[in-house]
Amino acid sequence: MLEAHRILGVEGILKAAQAVTSQSVIRSRTSCEPGTWFARLVRRKMETDTMARLTSHQRDKLPGSKFALPGHRYPIEDAAHAKNAKARAAQQVKKGKLSAADKKKVDDKADEVLKRS
Repeated sequence: MLEAHRILGVEGILKAAQAVTSQSVIRSRTSCEPGTWFARLVRRKMETDTMARLTSHQRDKLPGSKFALPGHRYPIEDAAHAKNAKARAAQQVKKGKLSAADKKKVDDKADEVLKRS
Protein backbone atom coordinates (compact mmCIF):
# COMPACT_ATOMS: atom_id res chain seq x y z
CA MET A 1 0.00 0.00 0.00
CA LEU A 2 2.85 2.39 0.78
CA GLU A 3 4.42 1.68 -2.60
CA ALA A 4 1.09 2.46 -4.31
CA HIS A 5 0.96 5.75 -2.40
CA ARG A 6 4.46 6.67 -3.55
CA ILE A 7 3.71 5.80 -7.20
CA LEU A 8 0.14 7.06 -7.57
CA GLY A 9 -0.11 9.75 -4.94
CA VAL A 10 -3.25 10.43 -2.93
CA GLU A 11 -5.29 11.60 -5.92
CA GLY A 12 -4.34 8.54 -7.95
CA ILE A 13 -5.34 6.17 -5.16
CA LEU A 14 -8.69 7.92 -4.75
CA LYS A 15 -9.36 7.76 -8.49
CA ALA A 16 -8.43 4.07 -8.53
CA ALA A 17 -10.72 3.42 -5.56
CA GLN A 18 -13.62 5.16 -7.28
CA ALA A 19 -13.02 3.24 -10.50
CA VAL A 20 -12.78 -0.10 -8.71
CA THR A 21 -15.89 0.44 -6.60
CA SER A 22 -17.97 1.87 -9.44
CA GLN A 23 -17.26 -0.97 -11.85
CA SER A 24 -18.55 -4.50 -11.58
CA VAL A 25 -15.05 -5.75 -10.76
CA ILE A 26 -16.18 -6.82 -7.30
CA ARG A 27 -17.90 -10.15 -7.86
CA SER A 28 -17.99 -11.54 -4.34
CA ARG A 29 -16.58 -10.90 -0.91
CA THR A 30 -14.60 -14.16 -1.08
CA SER A 31 -13.05 -13.51 -4.49
CA CYS A 32 -9.29 -13.90 -4.80
CA GLU A 33 -9.00 -11.87 -8.00
CA PRO A 34 -6.32 -9.18 -8.07
CA GLY A 35 -7.54 -5.82 -6.86
CA THR A 36 -10.64 -7.01 -5.05
CA TRP A 37 -9.07 -6.73 -1.59
CA PHE A 38 -8.60 -3.04 -2.25
CA ALA A 39 -12.18 -2.65 -3.45
CA ARG A 40 -13.48 -4.40 -0.32
CA LEU A 41 -11.32 -2.17 1.85
CA VAL A 42 -12.62 0.97 0.14
CA ARG A 43 -16.24 -0.24 0.27
CA ARG A 44 -15.95 -1.06 3.99
CA LYS A 45 -14.44 2.36 4.69
CA MET A 46 -17.18 4.09 2.69
CA GLU A 47 -19.92 2.11 4.47
CA THR A 48 -18.72 3.14 7.92
CA ASP A 49 -17.89 6.77 7.16
CA THR A 50 -20.75 7.66 4.86
CA MET A 51 -23.51 9.69 6.45
CA ALA A 52 -27.13 8.95 5.79
CA ARG A 53 -28.81 11.80 3.97
CA LEU A 54 -31.35 13.55 6.17
CA THR A 55 -34.25 15.31 4.53
CA SER A 56 -35.62 18.37 6.32
CA HIS A 57 -38.71 16.34 7.24
CA GLN A 58 -36.59 13.55 8.78
CA ARG A 59 -34.45 16.09 10.61
CA ASP A 60 -37.53 17.83 12.04
CA LYS A 61 -38.85 14.51 13.33
CA LEU A 62 -35.65 13.71 15.27
CA PRO A 63 -35.88 14.28 19.03
CA GLY A 64 -33.76 17.00 20.60
CA SER A 65 -31.54 14.35 22.20
CA LYS A 66 -30.21 13.46 18.73
CA PHE A 67 -28.61 16.90 18.40
CA ALA A 68 -25.50 18.19 20.13
CA LEU A 69 -26.80 21.73 20.61
CA PRO A 70 -30.26 23.28 21.09
CA GLY A 71 -32.11 24.52 18.05
CA HIS A 72 -31.58 21.25 16.17
CA ARG A 73 -27.94 22.06 15.53
CA TYR A 74 -25.29 19.41 14.84
CA PRO A 75 -27.21 16.13 14.40
CA ILE A 76 -25.47 13.18 16.07
CA GLU A 77 -27.86 10.33 15.32
CA ASP A 78 -25.11 7.91 14.25
CA ALA A 79 -21.31 7.61 14.19
CA ALA A 80 -20.89 9.31 10.82
CA HIS A 81 -22.99 12.29 11.89
CA ALA A 82 -21.11 12.46 15.20
CA LYS A 83 -17.72 12.60 13.42
CA ASN A 84 -19.07 15.25 11.08
CA ALA A 85 -20.47 17.31 13.96
CA LYS A 86 -17.08 17.34 15.67
CA ALA A 87 -15.35 18.47 12.48
CA ARG A 88 -17.92 21.19 11.74
CA ALA A 89 -17.79 22.48 15.32
CA ALA A 90 -14.00 22.77 15.12
CA GLN A 91 -14.34 24.75 11.88
CA GLN A 92 -16.89 27.10 13.41
CA VAL A 93 -14.69 27.74 16.46
CA LYS A 94 -11.80 28.69 14.15
CA LYS A 95 -14.11 31.10 12.31
CA GLY A 96 -15.26 32.59 15.62
CA LYS A 97 -18.89 31.56 15.11
CA LEU A 98 -19.01 29.00 17.94
CA SER A 99 -17.76 29.29 21.50
CA ALA A 100 -15.28 26.86 23.02
CA ALA A 101 -17.94 25.83 25.55
CA ASP A 102 -20.38 24.90 22.78
CA LYS A 103 -17.63 22.99 20.97
CA LYS A 104 -16.98 21.04 24.16
CA LYS A 105 -20.68 20.16 24.34
CA VAL A 106 -20.63 18.96 20.73
CA ASP A 107 -17.47 16.93 21.33
CA ASP A 108 -18.83 15.34 24.52
CA LYS A 109 -22.16 14.31 22.98
CA ALA A 110 -20.49 13.11 19.80
CA ASP A 111 -17.99 11.05 21.81
CA GLU A 112 -20.89 9.35 23.61
CA VAL A 113 -22.38 8.31 20.27
CA LEU A 114 -19.00 7.16 18.94
CA LYS A 115 -18.42 4.98 22.03
CA ARG A 116 -21.76 3.24 21.48
CA SER A 117 -20.99 2.40 17.87
